[in-house]
Amino acid sequence: MEDVVISVITRDIVHAPTVQWLCNQAFPVHVVQSPGTIEHNRNLQVVRFLKTKADWLFILDNDVVPVERTIEKLLDNIPAKVCRVAPPWTITPNKNRCPMAYRWEDDVALYFPLSYQAEGIYEAAMCGMSGSLIPRSVFEELQQPWFKMTHTADGLLDETEDVFFWHRVREL
Repeated sequence: MEDVVISVITRDIVHAPTVQWLCNQAFPVHVVQSPGTIEHNRNLQVVRFLKTKADWLFILDNDVVPVERTIEKLLDNIPAKVCRVAPPWTITPNKNRCPMAYRWEDDVALYFPLSYQAEGIYEAAMCGMSGSLIPRSVFEELQQPWFKMTHTADGLLDETEDVFFWHRVREL
């Protein structure tokens, strides 16, 4: 079995169903509780992970409950330097459920939700961080900060911390 650390960030609580899921895992769990920003806490997740000898970091949000054996399924036949994600569900503007994973549309330069078809592996351009299984080598090769909110010249939000991360991972 691969060495995995499960890491959850929170400012205050981890929801009871998530705690129950965490208690049933065979992997060590880090709970990063800090009043800091999400980007600060995500970077803290990586700092703590890199102090271990584990090969993989599984990031989980404090209110998400993965299906049984999610991590084991993500690890199955995983190539080196590949990130895999079992994204939680989100609701689209037209009220459809879909995985929180997105494809890139070159012609319009926008991200669109992947349409849910069936179980399987699909390539995504980016996704939310919860459910992400990331190899140690990715963090070792990327320069800090791994996660960062970026802003336009007029101070508006340009990229959230997860978009920043996935752009850098794709470049890597």
